[in-house]
Amino acid sequence: MPYEPGIRPIDSEISPMAKTISRHPHGPVHCESCARTGKHIEMLAQDALDASFQVPEDIQPEGLRSYRCPACENIQVFRVD
Repeated sequence: MPYEPGIRPIDSEISPMAKTISRHPHGPVHCESCARTGKHIEMLAQDALDASFQVPEDIQPEGLRSYRCPACENIQVFRVD
């Protein structure tokens, strides 16, 4: 989506990481992007949150868990209350 010069879109328009954070699912985490193409790839837990993720002010970073897809490098973050 092209933008006019000098107009910067807000982060929620350009970053999928700015969306609502889902609760951690029970069992393995599968990549939603790969699932749309018919592949069922299990995501790998990361030791730390992805650097591109902006933690909302009302959530403690310790209550979040980041996963990375080994196939497409997609990142998903979940709450682990």
